[in-house]
Amino acid sequence: FFIKDRFLRKYTFGSGKDVAVLQLKHGDSNCQPNCLSYNPAESSIIVSTVNSSKSAGTTYYEVYQIGKDRGDRGDVQMGEGKRMKGVTAVWVARNRYAALDSSGKLLVKSSSHETTKTIELTGGIDYIYYAGTGTVLLRNPESVSLYDIQQKITVASVRIPKVVRVVWSNDMSHLALLCKRTIAICNRKLELKATIHESVKIKSAAWNEQGVLIYTTANHIKYTLHNGDNGIVRTLDLPIYISAVKDNNVYCLDREAKPRVLTIDSTEFKFKLALVDKKYDEVLHMVRNANLYGQAIIAYLQKKGYPEVALHFVKDPKTRFNLAVECGNIEACNVSSSDTRRCSRLGETLSDCSTARKSPGGRNSISTYEEL
Repeated sequence: FFIKDRFLRKYTFGSGKDVAVLQLKHGDSNCQPNCLSYNPAESSIIVSTVNSSKSAGTTYYEVYQIGKDRGDRGDVQMGEGKRMKGVTAVWVARNRYAALDSSGKLLVKSSSHETTKTIELTGGIDYIYYAGTGTVLLRNPESVSLYDIQQKITVASVRIPKVVRVVWSNDMSHLALLCKRTIAICNRKLELKATIHESVKIKSAAWNEQGVLIYTTANHIKYTLHNGDNGIVRTLDLPIYISAVKDNNVYCLDREAKPRVLTIDSTEFKFKLALVDKKYDEVLHMVRNANLYGQAIIAYLQKKGYPEVALHFVKDPKTRFNLAVECGNIEACNVSSSDTRRCSRLGETLSDCSTARKSPGGRNSISTYEEL
């Protein structure tokens, strides 16, 4: 779902069908939609707004009931939504949603909009995000906390200032906290796993099925793994805003809120993910069949401690020799050192390795030296 020209629209990924579902109510021109929370069980959606005026003003959220076949017959009507004052609201159960009011209280409401619970929050909470059934993420200017609504306790927290957006992985095991120029990767317990810094503003992000975060800046589509390994997927002519990633397709909106589908090459991050997950059968398959040549991949494999894998990508004798020494591959050393200069280098390198006789990491190199 997305909003364009005050119409709530539905885009179907498989067919590419884009239809208007309903027309939103007219309200304060300074209040613009900035967050959607969809409840598939009730076929309801919450539209939260943000005040775009320089002076602080009233914000509100609206709850709309959507028929499951609404818009399929072209019957676009004015939505009969319930409008209430508040900062934002998200669904927390099949028939309940949580709303943050302007005084910082958390209100739990039924689908009929009756308040069933009021929770006093402390710590300057200024926004809430979806976090699964019965929980929400609470944001203040300095941190984000996972809050259990039923028990009224903070389960976990992480110190990440000025979070703008939260993106959960498909299985809810990880989340990305998006700031202006920083992405923090955390697990469900809000344990920080990696931080990615950009020199320009981060526009959007979405997780693919394998748990790789695909995100955009003004000029690039990029990726990052759970451990922070990242890279560029492709360049962009104009900024886009990602809504989903499936296989090699990036589903997004452009600046005119027009749905687009971009194709990406996922080979590089799939290869790195297979290494991180120790799926060596997939690594071997990609080494033999994928187009992964380049100094960047070789440097990555060396850095991560996989010189034996890097050997498969290198043809230059000197580079192959250095990699062979590093991983203790005697056969590759012999082939690469056939040149007399390589032999000289062999003696110098392995002689240096012998000085590490007392260190645990030096045993393979010493053994290689003695055998040669």
